[in-house]
Amino acid sequence: MTTTRILLRSLAWLALGIIVAGPSLHAQIIANPNQIRGTVRFSNVNPAILSILGVPGHQGFTQAYVYASAYLGGDALSTYTLVNPTTARTSTDYEITVESSPSGIPYAVSAQVYLDSLNDVYWTLSTTSAPVVFGAPPVTLNFAECAGLIDVQFVDPGGNPATVTGGRITAYPVTTPSSIQAQTTGNRSNYTREYLAVRGGETYRLHIEYQTGTSLLTDRIQYRQVVVTNVPCDQIVVVRCVVPPPANLGRIVGDVDMQGEFELPLTGFASAGYYDKTLVEAWIGPFGNTRLTSLPGSPPTVPSSGAFVLGSLLPSDAETPPVGYSVYAQMAFRTNRQFQYFVTPALGYGANASVIVPPGATVNLSNTFVIRPGYLRGRVVLRGPSELPGQPAALRGLAFSGDADANGDGIPDSAAIYGNFWSVVSARGVDRRAPGATLSAAYGSATVSFDGTYNTANDSFEGAYEMVLGGLRGEPSLWKPEALTLQFRAAASPPEPETYFVNLVSISDHLAPELEVVPGALLTNDLAYCLGEVRLRFRSASGTFFQPRVRFSNGAFTGTDFQGQPADYSVYLDAAFGTPAYDYQATNEGLVVMAVPQGTYRLSPYLNLINPGGGYSETELPAIDLTVGCGQRIALEPCLQVALDAPTCSNSRVVPITGSVRSCSNKVASVTYQLNGGAPQTVCTDCGPDPVFGFAIALEGECADNTLVVTATDIDGGTASVSTVIRFNAQPPRITCPTNLVADCQGTNGAVVNFTVTAESACGGAASVVCDPPAGSLFPAGTTLVTCTATDPCGNQSQCTFKVTVRPGPLTIERAICVRWSCGGTLQSADNVEGPWTDLPGATSPYCVPASEAKRFYRVRD
Repeated sequence: MTTTRILLRSLAWLALGIIVAGPSLHAQIIANPNQIRGTVRFSNVNPAILSILGVPGHQGFTQAYVYASAYLGGDALSTYTLVNPTTARTSTDYEITVESSPSGIPYAVSAQVYLDSLNDVYWTLSTTSAPVVFGAPPVTLNFAECAGLIDVQFVDPGGNPATVTGGRITAYPVTTPSSIQAQTTGNRSNYTREYLAVRGGETYRLHIEYQTGTSLLTDRIQYRQVVVTNVPCDQIVVVRCVVPPPANLGRIVGDVDMQGEFELPLTGFASAGYYDKTLVEAWIGPFGNTRLTSLPGSPPTVPSSGAFVLGSLLPSDAETPPVGYSVYAQMAFRTNRQFQYFVTPALGYGANASVIVPPGATVNLSNTFVIRPGYLRGRVVLRGPSELPGQPAALRGLAFSGDADANGDGIPDSAAIYGNFWSVVSARGVDRRAPGATLSAAYGSATVSFDGTYNTANDSFEGAYEMVLGGLRGEPSLWKPEALTLQFRAAASPPEPETYFVNLVSISDHLAPELEVVPGALLTNDLAYCLGEVRLRFRSASGTFFQPRVRFSNGAFTGTDFQGQPADYSVYLDAAFGTPAYDYQATNEGLVVMAVPQGTYRLSPYLNLINPGGGYSETELPAIDLTVGCGQRIALEPCLQVALDAPTCSNSRVVPITGSVRSCSNKVASVTYQLNGGAPQTVCTDCGPDPVFGFAIALEGECADNTLVVTATDIDGGTASVSTVIRFNAQPPRITCPTNLVADCQGTNGAVVNFTVTAESACGGAASVVCDPPAGSLFPAGTTLVTCTATDPCGNQSQCTFKVTVRPGPLTIERAICVRWSCGGTLQSADNVEGPWTDLPGATSPYCVPASEAKRFYRVRD
C-alpha cells in the first residue's frame, strides 16, 4: 500500500496579510495596506549641473522605481512601485503601498532612478522608514542626495573628439567594489561624450566599455578601460578615453552541421539583438568582444548548415595577457511538436581550451562543429487529479512552442528569440570527456518538444520525445537529462476564475544518470510524474488588487512515485497567474489555480495593490508551506490546516483513513468526508481545536478510482478541504518472461546475457520488475534459473521464471605471435615504427595476439 501525507500549513499569513485578532475574523484573510510617501530628489545647486539635468539639457529624472522590503517573523515582505515624474527633472514624489500591522513594520526603502530618457540609472542609498502602522497615517520618507557628474569624453590618439557607436559605463564605489551605484543602459549610439550622474563625495572605479562599428555580424569592435576617480558633490569631473586605431584583425572559419538532420533557418530580429539561426558565435574575447555569423537555408532543400566565417576579430593579444575566444553554435531541426533547439558544446568553456586568434591570422576549426549524433528517447507520463464536471484537467492545456505557428511551416514563431519554449524536455552537456574524446560537452544544451494525448481512462497525459545529442568533432560526449518543463494554458476568455490555469513549472530529476552519447547510439530515459491541483484564495477587506500570482517558488519530493519507482526531484515554479487578471478588474478577492507535481513546497505569493494616489505596488507576501499529494485537489483557507494519511492505491477493499486539523486554536465545528460524491459522512462535530480523527471507507469497483474529499469547517464558517483518489486493485500484475535462452561462452568466465521482461498492472499502467540475476549479468557456463518479480503500485506481486544456458563455444586453433621481454616495463604498440605509441595496460610477458592482428610494432618503455 502506497501512502501519501498531505500537510497544509498557511499560518496566520496565508496570502495578503495579518489575521486581525478577534474570534469573528479567524477565517478571514485580511490585508492591512498602508503607504509610505515622500520625495526623491537631487539636492544640487551648481548651475552647470542643473542646466544639464534640467533645462535646457533635460537629462535628469525620467522614471523611477521605489522598493521597500522588510522581515516579519522570518518571512520576507517586498514591494515595488513605478513612478513617472512630471516636469521636474531633479525630483519626483512617490507613493508605495505596503503591508502594515497594529504594532508597525519598518521597511528598508530605496529608489532606482532612470535619467536622460532611460539612458542612465542611479541607485539611492537604502533608508529605513518609521514603522508602518495599520490604521495610522502614511509614513513620510524623503531622499535627498547630492550628485556629481562624470563627463566621459572619447578622443582619438591626437586628442580630437572620436565617435563611438555604443557602450556602457559602470560606476563601482571603491568602498563597496561589488555594488553598482550608477550605470549607463547602453541605449545610446553615435556619440563623443557621455554624462553619468553618481552620488557625490565618493571615489569610483569606472568600467568604460565602448564600441566602434555597427554590426556584430561584420564590424563591431569593443574596447574597455578602467579609471579610478574621485567625484565631489555638485561637481563635474572630466574623464578622457582614447579610442585606439584599427587593429590587425583575424578570422575563425570552419564548418557546422548536425549530420542526419535538416537544420532549419530561423528568422531573427537583428535590430533587437536576435539574429538568424543557424548561428555561430565567438564571444568573451579580448575586452569582451563578440562576433556572430548566420548560415542561411531554404526548406525543404537547403539546410542552414555548412561553412562559416567569423571575420574582423580583434586579435587575442589586444589585451594583456592574451584572451582567447569561446566559440559555439546554435541550431534547430525537426518541426511541430518534435521541434528541437540545440546549443553545441563550446570551445573556451569548462575544460575546453579557448581559440587564440593571432593578428591578421585565419584560424581554421575545420569540422569541430560537425556533430555525429546519438539519440535519447523516452516516454512522458503525467498523471493528474480526476476531472470534475465543468473543470477540465490542467493536463489538457499543456502548451507547446510548435502550437505557436501562425504560418503553418512547422517552425515555432519567435524561435530565433526564445529557442524552444513552453513544454519541453531538456538536457545539458557534462564538462567531462567521454572515453576516447578530446573535448567535453561543456555549455551544450538541448530542448525538445514532445507530443501526446490526454487519456481519460487514467487521468494522464501520455506522450513521447526524441532528443538529438552529440559532441564536438563527431566525438562521443557525456550528457545529463536536466529538466521537464510544463506550461499550462487552459484559460477561458474572458477568464473564468475556477478554470483559469496559467502556470509554468520545471522538474529536475536528481536520479537521472549521466549518459554517454555515442554516434548512432539509441538511449532511453522515461519521465513520469504525478501532479496535484492547488487553489489559493486571496482576499482583502481594505483596498483592491489584481493579478494575484505565485512566483519564483521551490519544491521537492523524495520517496516512491505513483508507479512504485524511487523518485528524487526538485521543482521550480516560475509563475502561476490568477484572477482578476487586469487592473480594470481590480477587486478585493482573487484566486490562483495551479498544477504542480507532488511534493513539499514553499510558495511565494504576489499581487498588485492599487495605490490610493494612482498606479499600483507589486507586493511579495509571506511564504506559504504545503505538501501536495499525487492526484489531489487542495483548497486553502487560513487557520484550518488539514493533514490526511490516505493511500493512492489499495489491494484491500476496506481502507483506514487517519488525519488531523491544525486550527490556530480556534474551534473546529465539524470534519466530514464524501466518498465518490455520496452524502457527507460526519467524522466529528464540535471537534474542538486541533482535532485528530480517523475513519474507514469501503472502496468500490475492481480497478476503479474512488474519490475521497475530507472537509474541515470552523465555527466561523471557514473551510479547508483535501480531495484525493484511491484505486482498488487486488489482482496480481501481468508479467511476461522470455522463453529459455541459450548463449555461447564469450570467454573463460561465461557470457553476458541481456533479456527483456515486461509487466503491467492488471488495471493498466506500469508495474516494476526486478530479476535475479538481472539482465546484463555475466552468466557462468551451464544453466542458471532467472526469477523475475513484478510489483504494481498497490503492492500486488507476481513472478515468472526462465532458464539461461551458457554452452561452451567451438574449439578453434589459430596461429599467434608472441612478444617476450624481461625486467618489467610497460608494453606499447603502434601502427608505424615512428609512432604514435600507445600503452597496453596490464600486458605481461609473453604477450600474444592472433597472427591476423600482428601487423603492428611493439616496444617496452620504462
